[in-house]
Amino acid sequence: WLGWNPDNNYNWDLNSNISDSSWHQEFDNASAPTPYIYTFDNTTNGMVLQYDNGTKYDVLLSSTNSNLSGGARTGPLFDNSTFDNDTSARQADFAALLCSWDSTKICPHNVWSGLSTFYQWETGPQSWNKLEVLVAPDNSAQKFDPPMMVKYQHSGTTSNTGKNYNGVNFYLEYGGFGDLHGIPTFCVNMITGEKSDCDSNSRWVQEVVVPAGSLATQVKDGTTEYVI
Repeated sequence: WLGWNPDNNYNWDLNSNISDSSWHQEFDNASAPTPYIYTFDNTTNGMVLQYDNGTKYDVLLSSTNSNLSGGARTGPLFDNSTFDNDTSARQADFAALLCSWDSTKICPHNVWSGLSTFYQWETGPQSWNKLEVLVAPDNSAQKFDPPMMVKYQHSGTTSNTGKNYNGVNFYLEYGGFGDLHGIPTFCVNMITGEKSDCDSNSRWVQEVVVPAGSLATQVKDGTTEYVI
C-alpha cells in the first residue's frame, strides 16, 4: 500500500518505508473520522491536485520512480460538502461506509457499492494517465460531443444466423460519417464461410443488414430522426 511519507516531503511512498504508522493505510474511526482532504488549485498550468492537512502540498510524482512507472491512482474520493450537510442522504451515505464486521470502523471499499457518486484521480508518465484535450490555434480548449446514441427498430425476418429480429430495437452508437456500431455480429470461418469460434481463422459478420434509408431516433431527445 502507498501512504503519505512526512519524512519524504509528504510524497507518496510504500507503507514499509514510512516510519510513522499513523500515515499507513488503515481503517478510520466512525465516531471521529480523520479523512484525507484533497483540493484542486487552478493554475495557469491546469488543475493541480493538493493534499491539505492544514498545509497544502502539491501531489507530485516523478516518472523515474520505479514503483510508479505505470502511474498512480487514488482510492475512491467523494465531495466533502456532501458529508458536511446533515441530511438523510448524508446519513445514508455515511452508514453505507461502515464495516459490516465492526460498525465503529469505516471500510473505504464500501464506497464502490454504497455511494452512487464518487471519483478517482490518476496521474503518471503514460498516455493513459494524462488528460488530453483538443485545442484551437489560440490554445483554448475545445468542447466536442461524445458519440451519439440512436435507436433503430429493425424491419425484416431474415438474418445471417436465421434468428428473427423483426421489430427488435437496437441502440446504436454514431461516431461520425460511416461510423455506426451496435448491430449484433458473429464469427464465420474465412475459408468455409460457416459459423465458427472467433479466432485467427475467422472474421466478424453482421447478423442483419440495415436497409438503406432506414430511420433511427436520437436517444437523448427521443424525437429527432436520422436517415441511415
